[in-house]
Amino acid sequence: MNTVKELAANALRPEELALVLFARQDLDGDDISLLKELFTGAFDFEYFSDTANKQGIAPVIGYHLINNPVLREEFKKVSPETLRPLVLLYELTCIHNRQMYADLEKVNKLFSTHGIKFVVLKGPVLAKTVYSDYGKRIFGDLDLLIAPEDMLKAHTVLKNDGFAAYNFHGEMMSEEQIITRMESDYHLYPYIKGTMNIELHQYDGEYEIDLKSVYHDAGKTQLNNAVFFVPNEIDLFIYACAHFVQHRKQANFAVLQGLIIGNNMRQLMDIREIYLYLKGREAEIRARIEALACRDIVLEALAITEKFYGKFSDLYPDSEFPADLHYWYAENWDSHFERRFFSGEEERMKIINKSREYAAGKQVYYCVHREDIVQNETHPIPSVYSQPRYLKFLLGETENAFPIHTLDPCFTMSWDDDSFYTTIQLTGDAVSEERIRGLAFQLLFGFQSDLPQVIFVKPVESGSFGDYSVYLWQENYEARRQVRVAVEPSLEQNMFRISLIVPWHVLNYDPPTPNEELFFDVTIRTAKESMYHEERMVSWSTRKYYTCPWVDHCDKSIMNVIRFV
Repeated sequence: MNTVKELAANALRPEELALVLFARQDLDGDDISLLKELFTGAFDFEYFSDTANKQGIAPVIGYHLINNPVLREEFKKVSPETLRPLVLLYELTCIHNRQMYADLEKVNKLFSTHGIKFVVLKGPVLAKTVYSDYGKRIFGDLDLLIAPEDMLKAHTVLKNDGFAAYNFHGEMMSEEQIITRMESDYHLYPYIKGTMNIELHQYDGEYEIDLKSVYHDAGKTQLNNAVFFVPNEIDLFIYACAHFVQHRKQANFAVLQGLIIGNNMRQLMDIREIYLYLKGREAEIRARIEALACRDIVLEALAITEKFYGKFSDLYPDSEFPADLHYWYAENWDSHFERRFFSGEEERMKIINKSREYAAGKQVYYCVHREDIVQNETHPIPSVYSQPRYLKFLLGETENAFPIHTLDPCFTMSWDDDSFYTTIQLTGDAVSEERIRGLAFQLLFGFQSDLPQVIFVKPVESGSFGDYSVYLWQENYEARRQVRVAVEPSLEQNMFRISLIVPWHVLNYDPPTPNEELFFDVTIRTAKESMYHEERMVSWSTRKYYTCPWVDHCDKSIMNVIRFV
């Protein structure tokens, strides 16, 4: 089981670890001791405060600083200028939320007059039921779930009362645009009047869970001075998970990027706090999850939440969590805090896309005919450490401690009508027989209309030094086959060379003609066999460490081209 202390060694900055500790209702003695220790070390209070605001958890931090004198005094000693704004944010949240409840009561009277039933979602319910003090949890709008047959009536009532609907760009929507969205979407445009912001949801339309069931199973609860329909307590938890997952999907749409903040720590705090509020009712929760057919959604939300907090749920065994989400460790990233919102696959694609950005300047290199070999050029293979923050996709099994920058790797290439020739050279004090035994080499070939083909040169594990097996693989790594390719290795003091002669017929290619172009790459990798067979690759063409250089059947836009001359 992961604890918060174990997470501390998990690449979170001290400020980020403090945010995780603060983002909860109750702090125990160990939490307070660790926070005091963090405050007195190298701690960036400005970053801490800014991130708390961005993540929506500043009010709960202010609450803890008011109600824990020991913690408050320690904080005040080291950063008095940060203390007051955080406390003030809690106090302002209390005032703001009181006004929001008053606004909710006005909407209740307005809708009740016209016979419109609604169920209150999210913030107003959580702040009054799950959280012991409603100033801990700010809510910025009123989310109301209504029946589809009431949607047009609700729109008309709000419009007649002075509300107007706006899109995410802040543009006022026409009647036609509103009706069109109403016919196809579960979520209408936000309605705004003065400081009041109302978001209407209908239980028709595609959503992560069955909102119709949530609507019909809602019960009455007093919020502030009036009684409202709210989801049952278990549906509160499930809806919090669905809302988190839905925001993750929204943030992936290009049109919404930059317009929707996406996920934040406040959403994860809700998931954890509601779950702990329901502690002991796991059987009921599981039954409801099965009834709503939303198991994967809850697992995804819980897994990401527990990447921050450590293990707190007992709904399912750890083995049932998605392998690329559960307890996934963070390293080499701009913000480890933000990184934990990604699944492993999402981060893999982010790293690939980042590598593509740096490899966008595709170049043409000349590959001379064998008879004109004196014109051949040496091409350096860049160091894996050229951009450390984008180095690896990390799932525990993968490593990249290999000091390729100490080996000064480079290669040459040429061709004739029968074969393609290349020599890869490593030089430096780190070159040794032991080091070379741990390396494998790959060549990628691909014409415009073909899937790329890879020649994989791997040392024979039980053989003598210099014994290599050569395989050809294309789309399916597991379907590789051994091929006859001449391999000539040599090791001298501080220098290793490996020369390869690849016959064109091995690649099923005709001999190239002058000025013909070929996508090409040279990579150095570990000889280790694993499901992560791309691990520790150094790519000449992409100029980056690349977890999967040939993803999507070779992204030719980033591959360098060689022209036969």
